[in-house]
Amino acid sequence: MKVLYADSISFGHHTQYNKNNLRILSNICKVDAIFRKDYLEKSSISINKLYTFKGNLFPNTIEHKSRISYFIKFRIGQLRNIKEVLNLAKKNNYDLVIFSSIDIISFSLATKFTKVHFAFIDHALYYSEQHKFTRPFWKILNKNAKICLLEQYFNQFIDEVIKNKNRTYILHHPMSVMEIPITKTLEKNNDNIVFAPSNSNSKLFINQLVEYYGENTPGALIKIKGYYNKKIGNLEVYDYQLERTEYEACFYNSNYVLIPYDSSYNYRTSGVLFDAIASSKIVLLKSGNTLEYYARDFPCLFLLFSSIDELFSVIIDNHGNQQNMNYKESYRVQRERFLMLYSDSNIEKEYMKILKD
Repeated sequence: MKVLYADSISFGHHTQYNKNNLRILSNICKVDAIFRKDYLEKSSISINKLYTFKGNLFPNTIEHKSRISYFIKFRIGQLRNIKEVLNLAKKNNYDLVIFSSIDIISFSLATKFTKVHFAFIDHALYYSEQHKFTRPFWKILNKNAKICLLEQYFNQFIDEVIKNKNRTYILHHPMSVMEIPITKTLEKNNDNIVFAPSNSNSKLFINQLVEYYGENTPGALIKIKGYYNKKIGNLEVYDYQLERTEYEACFYNSNYVLIPYDSSYNYRTSGVLFDAIASSKIVLLKSGNTLEYYARDFPCLFLLFSSIDELFSVIIDNHGNQQNMNYKESYRVQRERFLMLYSDSNIEKEYMKILKD
């Protein structure tokens, strides 16, 4: 089959996600792709042809004076980009167009009457959860649109809140192939080195952590992505984007990966989470949002905490667990199950189902 993979938004923090999807898709079909200019080099992805959008209204590139002007310009840009994708699809007779991320407002309007076969991956159910004005746009969505959800439990929101009747598919978040070999085993992780590289880290949590380190001297060495640069003892907050090699090196040298997201972080996943498990790291997961699903299903891989004090208690308690043979075996079994669920081979099957239906 001939597939066009399109990212009309081209978020910077989705580059690795798109690479991983294209790696998997290229194994089962002929793939072309379209992104914003200078988003990905063709040499870095396994595809047939690489197209670029003509417009320049993308997140982080839109000049705006207010939230309203951004809202309008962003959606005008999306309408243009989606139209460009649909025209390209008709011109080249693609069997299916896969939109890797969308804004439901502009997307539902732009695709309402198209006869192009298309599917889309939804990363932004949280936006419809928080903004009820977006929900009518789900009602007018093209009835032939295939909705791809990152986790099974997302269906509950689609069925009970959105009440959309389109066919849904589960398309799990793929894992990265880490360049640096991960040789550390669970038994060797005896230090408290914590890495928290996500752009979605809670501002409030970071400020609380800075205050805590200013008043205490905890043993944990934490490197966390934030919104300013600051170093206090064993705490380093940085505000720049790490190069991939440095990012992977920090994974290699850490014992834990910290994911402290706000309570509003619902119905979405996190690339950092998958990189952590791929690298045999234990995830310290702040409770209060739907990511708790992972801790319920894989309790040895994800350790929940609700406060700064509890974070350090969890780290201390886990040292004792790592010496327990039953815990080690449970960790191994759960990690194998996780790796299988999010493996390239399983996601290939999920893509095949979408392509064949």
